[in-house]
Amino acid sequence: MQGNGAGDPGAPVRAGWRDMLRGAGVLPNLAANFLVAAVMMTTLIVGPFFLGPGLGLSEARVGLVMSVGPAISIASGVPSGQLVDRWGADRVPQGWGWR
Repeated sequence: MQGNGAGDPGAPVRAGWRDMLRGAGVLPNLAANFLVAAVMMTTLIVGPFFLGPGLGLSEARVGLVMSVGPAISIASGVPSGQLVDRWGADRVPQGWGWR
């Protein structure tokens, strides 16, 4: 089918979301992303309930402990982006030994 209604009448119609999910490696990557998100959300929601009573921390100290991870993400975000810009997205995981 020709024409996608986005300016070029001869351009092929874009694939739908079902076609994109059938692509190579999409579903395993989507499952891994969901697993990471579930672990992160569990840590952020369940963590404070165990930090406070379990370790005897005040609310302020629980907040301080819970803010360490996001602070590290903020501090490492720009250098990581610069590293990817300099080396390329394919070489960065290899540089850390992840592939």
